[in-house]
Amino acid sequence: MIEFQTKMNNEAVKSLTKMEKKKVMKFLIGFAVLFIAFGVLFAFILPNTSEDLKQLGIFLLVFGVIYPPIVFFIANAAQKKTNKSMKLLSEDTEVTYKFDDDKVWIIQQKGEDFKATTEAAYRYFFQVIKTKTHYFLYIANTQCHVIPKDSLVSGNLEDLDQILRRHFGTKFIEKN
Repeated sequence: MIEFQTKMNNEAVKSLTKMEKKKVMKFLIGFAVLFIAFGVLFAFILPNTSEDLKQLGIFLLVFGVIYPPIVFFIANAAQKKTNKSMKLLSEDTEVTYKFDDDKVWIIQQKGEDFKATTEAAYRYFFQVIKTKTHYFLYIANTQCHVIPKDSLVSGNLEDLDQILRRHFGTKFIEKN
């Protein structure tokens, strides 16, 4: 059996947010580049451009520059608000993950107020993403369990990788 003991705290959320931001960055930068390219094209390159198109070009150029930071500011503000409302998200919440060949056990406990135990077959999970420092066990596109590799207390990571590859196939994604 492979076992991890960790906390459900802000560090877990930060790790997940960092990974998810990388996914969104490509999309945001792509849009920003398109806005900037069309802005430069309309405002400065096309000959005999009407005044309206030049103004549109300037607007697209400015929008392309400020769009990504605005999106990240709003997303970070929303995440902070969500984190404050989550009673379980604290240093007091302990989470134990146990893996064997057929099942995963997840035990969450916050003092005497809360204890939940989940026993699940691997098919319960949508996918697993492995990074240099974490495993992310997704139960849906936007929900996952965050397991820091350095929270391993028994077993080894190589055995866990073999189990996850066997159960998830192409849905076991390794990122570096």
